[in-house]
Amino acid sequence: MLEKLLRAGMNVARFNFSHGTHEYHQETLENLNIAMQNTQILCAVMLDTKGPEIRT
Repeated sequence: MLEKLLRAGMNVARFNFSHGTHEYHQETLENLNIAMQNTQILCAVMLDTKGPEIRT
């Protein structure tokens, strides 16, 4: 799926650290690196860290 997304034009992968475990994000990043190697297409990684929240 990641290779298909890269070929379709994905150029940023967003990791939402408000959800998931460290292991999940590590595995996903490894899968993205493999997909980039297989396709020879670069993709930036955006880390969305959990910060202060204001909810109304």
